[in-house]
Amino acid sequence: MKTSICWTCRLRHKKCDETLPICGACAFLEIDCHYSPRKPPWLQTENRRLEALARLKAQVKRSAKRRRGISQMRTIANEIDSSPDLGTFEPSPDTSEDPLTQETMVESSSEPVTPPTIQPTQDRAAYISVYMDYIFPILFPFYRPYITEGGRFMSSITSISSLVLWLVPAHVGPGQASCASKTLEEFHAQASVALGTMQHDLQHLHQRGIENCLTDSVHLLANMMQQLSFELIIAPSGNWQTHLDAATNLFEQILEHHGRDGPTRQLSTVISNLSRHSWPGAVNALNAEQGTFSFFSSILLFADVISSTVLEQPAKLLEYHCELRQCNSQQKPHIALEEITGCHTWVLLMISDISNLSRWKKDQIKSGKLSNDELIYRAASLERILNNGLDTLDQDGNTENNSQHIPPLELLLNQSGSPFRYSKAALDNRLPLTRTWIYAARTYLVSVKLDTITESSELEISVKQIIQSFGAINSSLWIRWLAWPLCVAGIYASKAQRSAICEIMDLAGSFNVFGTIKAAFDIVTPPNDWTNNYEDMGGDMQWGEFGDVSELAKGYGLDGTVKPLFAMQSYTGEAISLFELSGNHYLYNAIEGSLYQIHQPNDLQTIASTIDDPDKGMSSLEIEAL
Repeated sequence: MKTSICWTCRLRHKKCDETLPICGACAFLEIDCHYSPRKPPWLQTENRRLEALARLKAQVKRSAKRRRGISQMRTIANEIDSSPDLGTFEPSPDTSEDPLTQETMVESSSEPVTPPTIQPTQDRAAYISVYMDYIFPILFPFYRPYITEGGRFMSSITSISSLVLWLVPAHVGPGQASCASKTLEEFHAQASVALGTMQHDLQHLHQRGIENCLTDSVHLLANMMQQLSFELIIAPSGNWQTHLDAATNLFEQILEHHGRDGPTRQLSTVISNLSRHSWPGAVNALNAEQGTFSFFSSILLFADVISSTVLEQPAKLLEYHCELRQCNSQQKPHIALEEITGCHTWVLLMISDISNLSRWKKDQIKSGKLSNDELIYRAASLERILNNGLDTLDQDGNTENNSQHIPPLELLLNQSGSPFRYSKAALDNRLPLTRTWIYAARTYLVSVKLDTITESSELEISVKQIIQSFGAINSSLWIRWLAWPLCVAGIYASKAQRSAICEIMDLAGSFNVFGTIKAAFDIVTPPNDWTNNYEDMGGDMQWGEFGDVSELAKGYGLDGTVKPLFAMQSYTGEAISLFELSGNHYLYNAIEGSLYQIHQPNDLQTIASTIDDPDKGMSSLEIEAL
């Protein structure tokens, strides 16, 4: 039998087109495609062959379900993006996509669509009550708005009960097993309902025109952001970028139609257009719709900034950063990222600026025009702002500020001993969070500025400052909102510093199984059989501390700073190593002696967990053979 035929097609007794690195049949079904000169261990015996065949069948089913969810969300994103005015609704034309995609695609129609619903139950009100009283404060521990800022609102989100169910299995106790088994079934049902409802609402906007439906558009944005927040905070998936793009497209069209202030688009203009006389005499009071837009816009702007560091591209909502920078402390802005993240807004905007610098550096390297002097000059200006901000933060922490005004209702709550009382001390205690973010931003900046790995001592010192800053964080809820600083520390930490980072992760307690904090944990502590000790995994490449991987990269004509990441011996027996160079991720298969550049996914945790999953594997990556 020809050695160029993949082992997956042999197992399935299917014709293989022998395309490398993934054959056409495996790529079409989105299943693992295995090429190797030797027979893999899972084909050595009949029992193992049958087990592998069962895994493949299950993988085909999972891939089909995953495509259905992705196609629904892409339909929403594409329909928002394809009609700038959304004045009229037009059915989507037929496409020449593969039959499997056509079957799972939710087609547009000019006929009214009834969204899928779940039959109302007596538990519905209880779910919402539990969510608002217990879950919401966990997810957003810093969000304590005054009643004149929209209050503690919540849109009618179809997945609220799923959120509650998903959290309960984290607690090991009576009923945990039965609740866990119910969770997955309920989660898929609620997610399907949420996507169907959003698509129905989108078609409603198509029919009426977004320029006539500001309130409905804001509600749809809230639904999208709730779905995205759920994925990022509780159950992250590989589809977060698609969902973020859909929400970003809708957000920008809301600003285009309802945020115009002369030649510019302003967030404050949208909030003004949502106003109604719900609070007589209270000029600056926000109604529920304004509070909804402010809250979810803040989450979107934050997610956009963080995603820019992952995708290494400028923030898509960069044009609105200027308005956020211009807000002064005397007049509290309606869009305040600090109320969501606990970190001062200016620090998050600085992270966006560093991401822009990283993108600029990458483009300059690609064009062969990089000037180290220009890079150092640009980095120095950003570092100066961070250092000045850190000095100001230290001064604020040592100064008693009695000028903080407490609104009358909050003052009454304080006097009554209400659990929802206003606490100035709580605000002062947030200063360590901002300090941690500043140290993480400086570390990120150092990583962009460094030209060679020999200068890593500066990076190690910067990581040490992040680690030390976590000593002032005394809440496990807060640590969850520090996932990005943890990732930065984990990625650039030396071997000696990793134990300290793992101790910080332990402070998160049960929260380290959820969302972004789990992603950070997986980066610091590689999953399953992966190692970050860079030891030889049995292949023909020595994985030294910084050793031969640099020579390997040069052998392929790759120039730049090489950072070894994880190595593993996969379930197929292949020795696989990951390294990063100039912001790109590369995969080396020691058995094949092949090097690949990984284009998708972009984040290290997803790459590692995908390769490590027998039901996904390398075939689920978008890679280019070098």
